Amino acid sequence: MVGYERINKQMKKTLTAIVVAAAMICVLLCGCGVDVQTTSTNTTTTTNADGSTTTTTTTTSNNNGQVSQTTTTTTDHVYYEAVPVTLINDTDFDFYGLYICSPSDESMGENVCESLENSCLESGKGIKLSFSFYSDDPYYDFRIVDEDGAYVDFADMYLGECTEVGTIIFSTNDDGSYNMHIEPVEFTTD
Repeated sequence: MVGYERINKQMKKTLTAIVVAAAMICVLLCGCGVDVQTTSTNTTTTTNADGSTTTTTTTTSNNNGQVSQTTTTTTDHVYYEAVPVTLINDTDFDFYGLYICSPSDESMGENVCESLENSCLESGKGIKLSFSFYSDDPYYDFRIVDEDGAYVDFADMYLGECTEVGTIIFSTNDDGSYNMHIEPVEFTTD
C-alpha cells in the first residue's frame, strides 16, 4: 500500500504542476488573464470675460489597453437684469420716436419718447433706461425718428460690455450720417 500512496502523491504533484503551468501559459497568452480597467476624470472651470462660467470635464477610460476619452463642455450664461443705461441725443435733431427691441422681435416695440415731456428727446438731452439681457445675447435694435417721421435704424447693437452701467450716445457725423456709440461707463447731461 505504501507504494500506491507514493505513486498517488507523485501524480498529484505532477498534475498540480501541469495545471499551474497551463494557467501561467494562459496568463501570458491572454494578457494576464485579469480585466484591467482604469478611469480618470479631470474637471476645469473657467470664468469668462462676460461673467459666464465654462466647465470642461474630460473622462479617460482604459479597458484592457483600449483607451477612450470623452469631453463635455457646458457654459452657464449670466443674466443681467435692469442694467441702468443713459441714452444721450447728441445729434442735430430732436427725437420724436425712439424704439428699442430685441433683434428677434417682429416689431420695433413702443415709442420711448411718448413717456417724455413734449413726447420728444431734445438734442443735447439724455434719458435713463434699463436693459436686461443674457451674456450670450446682449444685442438690441434701435430706431430714432425725427419730427417728420424720417428714421435711422441701428441693428444688432452690442451692449455686452454694459453689465453694470452704460451710456449710449447718438451723434451726427461730419458727413451728415448718424452714429451710435456704446460705453460701459455713465455719462450725464445737463
